[in-house]
This record gives sequence, structure tokens and C-alpha cells, in this order.
Amino acid sequence: MPFARRTTRRSRHLPRALALAAACFAPLAPLASLAAQEALVISDPVPLEKRVEIDKGKGLREMQKIIVPAVILRLSARGSLTVTNQGRFFETDGNTAKATAKFIVGGLDKAYIQGLAKQLQDDFVARLRSAGYTVLTYDDIKSHAEVTGMKRYKPDEIYGVPTGGPTGSKNTYLMAFPSDEQAIDPPFQGYGWGFRKIMKEMDAGLMVPEYLVDAPLLTGSKRNGISSRGASVSVLPEMTVGVYLPFSTPKGGWGWVTLKGPIGDLADSVGTIGEAKDNSPEFANALNKSLSLITGLGGISAKSGVYGMIPDRTLYTNALLRGVVSFHMAAERAIREEKNKP
Repeated sequence: MPFARRTTRRSRHLPRALALAAACFAPLAPLASLAAQEALVISDPVPLEKRVEIDKGKGLREMQKIIVPAVILRLSARGSLTVTNQGRFFETDGNTAKATAKFIVGGLDKAYIQGLAKQLQDDFVARLRSAGYTVLTYDDIKSHAEVTGMKRYKPDEIYGVPTGGPTGSKNTYLMAFPSDEQAIDPPFQGYGWGFRKIMKEMDAGLMVPEYLVDAPLLTGSKRNGISSRGASVSVLPEMTVGVYLPFSTPKGGWGWVTLKGPIGDLADSVGTIGEAKDNSPEFANALNKSLSLITGLGGISAKSGVYGMIPDRTLYTNALLRGVVSFHMAAERAIREEKNKP
């Protein structure tokens, strides 16, 4: 079956992709006024208060200081989805329909995504302080012998930044930290174990927030008829954001601030999607140029089922910050309430 995709006004006019590719390298358009470690202000937050839960909140009440050595921002860069509609033995046709779509994202260069991670970190730190904690950042601990001796993630040779996604995912995610020095590779037991000596020495807890950004989104569908079946994959220029916020206490305790499900419906579109095939040379050329500048990957195969997305940086940034800052706002309220419990 042919691959289905929802198009936007932007993606119907593929010749404009060259201009958008150039825009990928333009300076980031500001979403809101931001001073160092001050909370961001967004105009349309997502209501998440009823979706935030705290596990083992007693640990938050015991702590007065929290170390935030970094935040981890994971952004999807390439991946695929296969949908198989298997014919069953008692059905007359016995056929199997299968559809696969692959995607590659251009324009996620190191400076841009590190800048995003820095904004998320500053917002998170500001909100922890607003909740009543003394917060120590990487700058406060970077000279400590324990920190200087910690392993750092090695950048991928192609992308120039580390890569790594959630357990079980076959997609490639870029890992962005606010700076190269903050790309601390934790031991198998996690960051809480790696920082245990510093936490005990400083009588401080630890938080390392992680954010998982999926854009574009791939969805699959199946169709069954009396004597036929079908399968299709849609590639949508949309975004979801997942969050993971564990905490550790100086006494060896731990817990989580969790969110029920990823945050979606952040924007109608975060970029331009086009199929890399011969009849769309403008888009293919623009995407190839973007990728060669960013990753050194060169051209994209012109085979059917390979799609590229060039982010519109203003739309992509606004959607990402809207999702994460909305979570920060809801988490701040929940943490403050937990901390002030008798």
C-alpha cells in the first residue's frame, strides 16, 4: 500500500523547503524573555496538574538542598515504523500487507540543541528555588575531584553529539546537555550512585531531569476487507514530549516525579515533511544539504518510504518549550505542596 501522510500548507509547497533549510541555521527566535536561571514564561501552558504524581515524596520533605548537575534532552533524529497486517489461515485471501516508513531529521545541530538544554535547565533550577530549595548547579561542583573524575559520554562520529534513547527503542536519539562538560555518563546504578559521595558531603539531594522528544510522529493503521487487507504508515510533522524526573536523597533514598503519558497536541506542525523521491528534487536537495552540513550523512536514498523533516526552528522550539515548561510548572506546584506537608 502507498504510504499515507498528512500534509500541511507548508509541506504542499516543497520548493519552499530550500528556504526552510537555510532557516535551520538562523539564530534561535526567542520564545520568552529569559535571564540566567529565571523561569520561562509561556503564553499557553498545557494543563498537567492532574497528571503529575510523586512517588516516595517523604524524600522531598527531608531535603533542603538539591544538586542539578545537568539535564538530558533526547531528540529523535532517525527511525522507522513497520505495520504488518497478517492474513490468518482460515481467511480466503491469506495475504499479508506490510508498510514501512523511515524518517530522518535535518537541522538539529549541536549548538542549537545544547541551547535548548540550557534553557530547560535554567527554567527547572529557577522553579526548584521557587519551591523553597537551595539548588547547586554544575558550576558549583565542577571543580570537585569526584566530578572531574567522572566519565563523559563520547560524541557520535556522525552527529557530533552523543546518541542514545530509551530502553528498547530502535530509533536514534540525539543527546543534548547544556555543555560538553555536563555530558556525564553515569554508572550502571544511575546518577544517584555516581554522586553519592558528593551528596553525603554536601548534605544535598540530586535531580537529573530527562526529556524525550519525538518529532515527526509515525502512526500505523490496518485495513481489512472481505477479500483484501491493507497497511499504511503516516508520517506527521508533530511532536510529543515525555519526561522522567527521578530524585535521590543524601541518605540513600530515592523517588520520582512522574507524568501520566507523554505530552502531545503541542503544535499542528513543527516542520516540513517531504518524501525523498525523484519527483520532489527541491525538498530532497534541501534535506540533503541540511544533513551534510549537520551530520555528514550525505544524500538520502530516493526509494519510496523514506521521509525527511526539516524543523521550522521557531515552531519546533516553541512546541518543545511549551511541553517541558508546562511540566515544570505542574511539577513545581506538586513539589512545593509535598515539601510543605507536616
